Amino acid sequence: MTTLGRRTFATACALLLPLLPVVGPGAALAQVGPEGGVRRTAGLVVYLGVIPAAVARGHAPAHPEREMHGGAPSGRLAYHLVVAAFDATSGARIESASVIATVQGLGHLERTQLPLEPMTIGGASSFGGYVSLPSSDTYQIMIEINRAGSRPARAEFTYRRGT
Repeated sequence: MTTLGRRTFATACALLLPLLPVVGPGAALAQVGPEGGVRRTAGLVVYLGVIPAAVARGHAPAHPEREMHGGAPSGRLAYHLVVAAFDATSGARIESASVIATVQGLGHLERTQLPLEPMTIGGASSFGGYVSLPSSDTYQIMIEINRAGSRPARAEFTYRRGT
């Protein structure tokens, strides 16, 4: 792994680290395809975390993450998508972009398209939103990142939601 790759990976881990005490080690990127929750595309390194919405609901009432994106939906089928993106050359975090997630269960015709909102976790900027994953299934999650003056970056992930 290059120095840039190690630095970018370390930054992504720092982004997800506040979530680990609640869901356990490795859970933030668990089951995001055999190659993990990271993709390189169009000059970016893109990280995806899929976290049960119960994690946000578990924060203290005054905690800012509890009300993120209008508050965590109830129920065990709600998940929080968290995307962090970095310039592949400089390692600079992408803070200004339009980010859209398209989620589709394999074998399903319906797709959910979700604009991801800018957010800050542990002082680090990322993008996120809540989505319902209604069945134990394998989901394709396409992340599209649009930045001013750059071509769109698309990263595809496979997520397996267990029982």
